[in-house]
Amino acid sequence: MKNEFETAYERYLAGFAESVTEEQRAAYRRYALGNRDRGRECVKTLCELLGSAVAGMRCLDVGSGYGGLLLALAEQGATAMGIEYDSQLFELSQINIEGEPHNIPIYQGNFLDRDALPGGVKFDLIIINDVFEHIHDIDYLFRRLDDIAHEGTAIYLEIPNNRSYHAILKEHHKFVFGLTLIEPGSWAEVTGPFNIYHRPLSLYGLLFKSIGYDTLTLRDKGESAAGAEQRIRLAHDAIALAIDEQPFKSPRLRDQARVNFARMRRYFEEDVARRSATDLFAEYESYVWAGVVTKRGFRPRHGYLQFIL
Repeated sequence: MKNEFETAYERYLAGFAESVTEEQRAAYRRYALGNRDRGRECVKTLCELLGSAVAGMRCLDVGSGYGGLLLALAEQGATAMGIEYDSQLFELSQINIEGEPHNIPIYQGNFLDRDALPGGVKFDLIIINDVFEHIHDIDYLFRRLDDIAHEGTAIYLEIPNNRSYHAILKEHHKFVFGLTLIEPGSWAEVTGPFNIYHRPLSLYGLLFKSIGYDTLTLRDKGESAAGAEQRIRLAHDAIALAIDEQPFKSPRLRDQARVNFARMRRYFEEDVARRSATDLFAEYESYVWAGVVTKRGFRPRHGYLQFIL
């Protein structure tokens, strides 16, 4: 139940509160306690993108976290199932859904393992939010998605974009300026141990294409890309100045950020000459790639930014 979940979450947060900043604690608390509202908004977006309700669909939430999305799916008549790797998040989700009028099985385990879910089950809709960037063996993840999908399966995803100027100003997980500009091997010097593996959208496109998906539709409306070039240029100018002003752990890390950002700006100038405003928006501005990936023969609703993979 909701009240019991909030009490349990405060105990959970207290267990590591001293190891994170006040900004991080506030963001983590806001994210956790808003899980039900966020789940309902996600389902609303899903229905809009797919042009259909989720009622009657067999849905799987990979990395189901606190369970808010599962509750929202069940409220709308879907058959919802979740899998969560982290044992503490799994326990919190159990508390969150306890006493609710829905049968929502949640499995605790690693989605990459074939025996983590009941065998032979195919899903109509797979949701995989804030998961891709935490998986090192990305090829195994796509193999598992292929295992549980049929020809009509849609996948809803949310993946942070490390090349977005928003992410350069404040990385999605650690909230540190310039973190995405330094080499991954140097991240631990700044953040401590981590398991974040940022990858470009083009690579995800190739991986989805390899398992039969051919269209990515972002939740951004088509007009979002208008003026992207100018906004990106202005943001890049500000970041170039900020690199010299912001504190870095060492001059070596500052030099890494400066060199890598200069390279990114060169690639951006090349892309301006050969790519569309939609591509520029997706590559350099969109903070999170959020939308649906669909297979041949299915087309989601028009009016949103679409990419053929």
